[in-house]
Amino acid sequence: MGTSKGYIPPKDEHWRKAKLSVTNMVKNRMDKSFISKAVADYGQAYTKTNLNNSVIVSAGARLMDFISLFNDFGFEKALDEVGLSNLVGKDSIEVYLGLLDYFSGDNSTVDKSIVRDCMADILENMDLEGKDDLDKIDGDELLKDFIIKYIQFGFQVSFSEKIEGLVDDIDEMNQIINDVNEYIEVSIVDNYKTLELSEINWKAEEGLSFVKDRCNEAFDILITLRGE
Repeated sequence: MGTSKGYIPPKDEHWRKAKLSVTNMVKNRMDKSFISKAVADYGQAYTKTNLNNSVIVSAGARLMDFISLFNDFGFEKALDEVGLSNLVGKDSIEVYLGLLDYFSGDNSTVDKSIVRDCMADILENMDLEGKDDLDKIDGDELLKDFIIKYIQFGFQVSFSEKIEGLVDDIDEMNQIINDVNEYIEVSIVDNYKTLELSEINWKAEEGLSFVKDRCNEAFDILITLRGE
């Protein structure tokens, strides 16, 4: 992640509560309940102030639209359908960067940078070019993974510098971040409800609303689990 250093989260009451919870988490890191409190308070703060304006919604809808086309028609036809026929036959690096730009745009803001980093991880793990046209990708599973990364990266960007100031060395900070990431992933995976995506029009408001609702559901899982 290249966006964590120097980022200052908002200063309203929700973020003040989240920062206090992160401090308590670091001071009481042998007690895992403090992780759930810190993550829940982060989720509460983020959904109140940032989520409505995040580009994760448009990026997620574009990703889901492409995956739907890929599943129906194959990789090259999917590229053509979204206006990326210029990538057909190009080397893997050009295809990767072209898709990354298409899905997530630039990194001109902190939020855009987080979304782009998440999308980069997703694309690296998918290996779309290497898949046979008969291979199908589970869109809802992919969207879940994308949202998990978004929440993990967002927490890291918001609090890495604060955590670093409370510990003795970078290894200790990284271990705390890893523990938080594991908690976020396990909590969402265990509670995320699978939905049918085949009838959704990803290019319309319906698609954007679906992605936004799934983001809210993931954050709600973490908020509900506070202190458990």
